Amino acid sequence: GEFCCDFICVPVTGTFPSFPHNTYVLHAARSTVFLLKLFSFIYTLIHSFPDGLAAFRTFLKTEFSDENIEFWMACEDYKKIKSSTKLVSKANKIFKEFIDVQAPREINIDYRTREKTKQSLADPTPTSLNEAQAKIYSLMEKDSYPRFLRSKMYQDIINRAQMQDRRGTKTGPTL
Repeated sequence: GEFCCDFICVPVTGTFPSFPHNTYVLHAARSTVFLLKLFSFIYTLIHSFPDGLAAFRTFLKTEFSDENIEFWMACEDYKKIKSSTKLVSKANKIFKEFIDVQAPREINIDYRTREKTKQSLADPTPTSLNEAQAKIYSLMEKDSYPRFLRSKMYQDIINRAQMQDRRGTKTGPTL
């Protein structure tokens, strides 16, 4: 795409319930901070059309990597907690389920990130999981998500959405 700002700009067409027009410019990020904002947009986009998030989660299960999206979503929920008591409780739960070595749904992060996150969770704040979440996002963004977009599962969703569009039903994106 072209550069009209700090993003790579890509036209996307489709019908989105939250947008008034049929053509949008997807501003794909050129930096880590912008990539995190982009994944938030993608997350919203997945929620904007039927079966999108469920299909991505199912796809990740077939690849034995659904812990990544589950961890990412747990981090999003974690950031919204206002009570310090609940923050500590949720931090411990996330650590035991996803971050600890030999956790039942251990995510694939490097030793330094794991240790830094462990130290940060000793006195948890809403940003304690940001670095680990960014690593998992990057893994999904560079690996799982592109494969999902090429998968039969995703193509089936797009085909259903296009068929519904032809019938005049509001659906998600047609790429």
